[in-house]
Amino acid sequence: MARPHNQQDPLGPLFPAFASLSLAPPSLPPPPPRPPALPPPQTALQVSPFPRRPPLGTTGRPLQIRTNFFPILTLPGANIHHYDVRIFPDTNPRTSRRLYALWEDMHSRGGGLLVATKPVFDGRRNLFAPRALGLAGDEATFELELLNDDAELFPARARQNLRRFQITLKKVGEINMAHLHDFLEGNTVVSVPSNAVVALDILLRHRPSMLYTTVGKCFYTPEGAAQIANGAELWQGFHQSARPARSMMLLNLDVSATAFYEAGPVVDIIARIIGRRSAEELREPLSERDRVRVEKALRGVKIVTTHRGSGKRKWKIARLTLSSAARTTFPMKEEGGREETVQGYFRERYGVDLRFSFLPCLVVGDPLKNVFLPAEVCVVLQGQRILRKLNEKQTSDMIRFTCQPPSVRSQKISSGFNLLLTSDNAYLSDFNVSISREMATVNARVLPVPTLSYHPSSRESTIVPREGSWNLRDKKVAQGATLHAWSAVIFASERDMPIAVVSKFLQELVATCVDTGLDVRHAVPPIRHANPSGNIEAVLKASFMDAGTATGVKPDLVFCVLPNSGVPLYAEIKR
Repeated sequence: MARPHNQQDPLGPLFPAFASLSLAPPSLPPPPPRPPALPPPQTALQVSPFPRRPPLGTTGRPLQIRTNFFPILTLPGANIHHYDVRIFPDTNPRTSRRLYALWEDMHSRGGGLLVATKPVFDGRRNLFAPRALGLAGDEATFELELLNDDAELFPARARQNLRRFQITLKKVGEINMAHLHDFLEGNTVVSVPSNAVVALDILLRHRPSMLYTTVGKCFYTPEGAAQIANGAELWQGFHQSARPARSMMLLNLDVSATAFYEAGPVVDIIARIIGRRSAEELREPLSERDRVRVEKALRGVKIVTTHRGSGKRKWKIARLTLSSAARTTFPMKEEGGREETVQGYFRERYGVDLRFSFLPCLVVGDPLKNVFLPAEVCVVLQGQRILRKLNEKQTSDMIRFTCQPPSVRSQKISSGFNLLLTSDNAYLSDFNVSISREMATVNARVLPVPTLSYHPSSRESTIVPREGSWNLRDKKVAQGATLHAWSAVIFASERDMPIAVVSKFLQELVATCVDTGLDVRHAVPPIRHANPSGNIEAVLKASFMDAGTATGVKPDLVFCVLPNSGVPLYAEIKR
């Protein structure tokens, strides 16, 4: 941009003339040229953030396919009113939704704020309404009392644990839905009006989030849950989101699955963790290995006791005792510190004869306080999601559960639509939103199968795959990589994996690599046995140095052999 010219002092050029005692001032230099006039303001150039779509393809056999998208037929025409929600004291989204449901019920009756409108809530800070709520000064605070989550479990103590909350609503502004309509119709090239899409997303998720277990944008239900290894189960769920498309909005819906702790008697779950079908197969004390497996699987799980009738209590498992309920003792304070076994205490105090007194006790609550509970008087509560990484067997079970042919997946998606977006959804109706119950269809093409080329020395130097697969038998890659230097780490003792067995295995591995076209410069790598529970990083570095020392070049590979595919060791090696 040209900068404005600063006008010079007109007397400035006379000073040299006075200095030379000249009576006639020298002629002034011509004035500098004026900067060119700026053009009149223009409308800012709008540049689309989206790349131009390439031409449509023509290769292949055309066909139509169904997608897991459902067209949204109608959208709100009027502005959506946006409110900020503050809940005091702070709480989690699940409790926030329970509070909102209570507040909504209170104000949906006779003359309440919500008689003529159905706002939606995201469980955190945002509320959207199709019409203004009529708050005085666009802000209001409401007092609410809410029973604890476990009020149904413990009716005798529910009123004692009544909690008080404040909900403050404050209007933030209005979302102009015309911007979304213009964007979808191609009347504007600016970025996606994200606030309108977010409001629509929350509207679509509101009712399911009030009814089902919510994880991010997914909803899960225990119906049809499948048992997997180590006392866990898989819940089927559905992921949904609103997506802008050409000339319309679409609802994207897909099936999902996640792992939860299996609900039910703890003794049954212990049995399944160690590979038994039920507690009836538990007839002897756990081995130390099984005890550790059970402790690892149950640590942090919430349970409820059953031995006190209506006087139930909820606890979190901290660990397991080293000894059984028949041998675990604690001092009886009311009897001068006399030591009593957990089995004897439950017989005398509650009249409970333990059937599984040979099992370890659960240490619950603060582990330093040594609160012992027999496993058979405890039940795991439903709906606890497993946050830790699944082990190999659980992961395998999950893959089997989720890997389904397209026809089955399509049926489940349609069932999910009927479950999440029922025809009596008053929230959608109030926002003037309707959704097609039929999946969107799109044009597609089946591309011709490419020809694969291998090394000329292969039995077949070119092949055309059939049904998406092909066989590498007697095939060499056209240009194999070179393995200059490598080493092997065996995470087991020499007794479990003798050096002769390891060497034979590595010899066959190298032979297979060479047959496939790889260039292995050193067929016999340095081998090192290592402790799976030791310093993994130090072992890998040492093995790396072994390869470099043996060959004099920078190693390409450290080959690790694991005793099993246990997740902790695998994860530590990858790290």
